[in-house]
Amino acid sequence: MADNFLDLGHFPFLHLATFGVTDDEQVPDYDMERSGLSVRVEYSHATKALADSMDNADDFRQVERHDVFVFTPPHHVYIYIDYADENAVLAISFAHQPVNASTTRLFCTDYRNDIEDTAEARLEATKFQLAVGAEDKALLERSHFKAVPLDQRYEVHTKADRVTLEMRRILTDLVALASE
Repeated sequence: MADNFLDLGHFPFLHLATFGVTDDEQVPDYDMERSGLSVRVEYSHATKALADSMDNADDFRQVERHDVFVFTPPHHVYIYIDYADENAVLAISFAHQPVNASTTRLFCTDYRNDIEDTAEARLEATKFQLAVGAEDKALLERSHFKAVPLDQRYEVHTKADRVTLEMRRILTDLVALASE
């Protein structure tokens, strides 16, 4: 699940029903910084405006979204999302609890500055986050191989995978530290 949340290349393919746009299929260069056993990534890309994210119509406003991803091993991903054009910030914390070799329990907290204090607004924000999560879950459930290989020779990677490759290096370092 952490690998999926850190995958910068899947937005325009997996999340078209929510925030993804087909104009975002090329992953541009992005900044990545490792500090000890964590990695921080800053990434800007095209997305649907928040107000249009749940509308499947072809008529939507496209905006730039700035993301900061932080992975802290073994099971935490934090994402800070800035929709500057909409004066909206989302901060999402994902904690992953392995249940067994093929199942992970996800704990998610979602903080936003753009939700009016009404039951309807809170419900719409919750529907959006659940819809994004359902897109990710459907993909993960179709995956036959659930493990994340730490030996990078067993997978093919692109430039979009720099952060997930760094996650694997961090996990490899964590395993080495634990075995000392």
